[in-house]
Amino acid sequence: MKSKVPFTQYAQYTPLFTVREARERYGYDMHSRSLPNLLHRLKTQGRVRFLANGVYAGALAAAPPNRYRVPRALRDDAVVALHSALELYGVANQVFQTVYYFSAGARKDVVFDHVTYHRVAFPRALAIASHRLFQTELVADNILATGRERSFVDCLLFVALCAPWILARPSRRQTFLPRQNSRPIPPETSARRRLSRRQASREPLGSHLETHGARNPFAF
Repeated sequence: MKSKVPFTQYAQYTPLFTVREARERYGYDMHSRSLPNLLHRLKTQGRVRFLANGVYAGALAAAPPNRYRVPRALRDDAVVALHSALELYGVANQVFQTVYYFSAGARKDVVFDHVTYHRVAFPRALAIASHRLFQTELVADNILATGRERSFVDCLLFVALCAPWILARPSRRQTFLPRQNSRPIPPETSARRRLSRRQASREPLGSHLETHGARNPFAF
């Protein structure tokens, strides 16, 4: 069914859309060049913004694109996961500038509006196609994300992505370790120092002056 809204108006006011969605909405043939030509002209005029191959955002949209809808536009099998899924459910204590999503195929990072969209391979136990939707939920705005319980478990598996500061923080034991460039004290030197301290503690005050023939000021 064709839309009554002209494609030019749809493209420049829609926060996020794909070429496939536009073809289905306006009935363009997959081999037709008219839609790519229209998008190229609108992009040159600054009325649409290029996000990735086949993905665009309207430059005159009233709201920015929903960052959690972008992964599904980039990949058909994308599942919002890890810390990004916790952000989506509102249980994260902060919002990262990176959106993580699971996908079977490799893809380079996409950066749009200072947000990086990073693809992560499915865990090995869920790499089979029939297991990829394990504990996933379809939330508002047609966003597919991992459930809360699975998101917490996945964050433990991918600590470097969800909590990188934990790996960067030195442990309490490492804090008190000697520096690597400090020279170790030989055992004979250490024993000699302990012996000299023990002898000094046994000698009376000022006895070392009499040894060298000087008058002891503490003697009466």
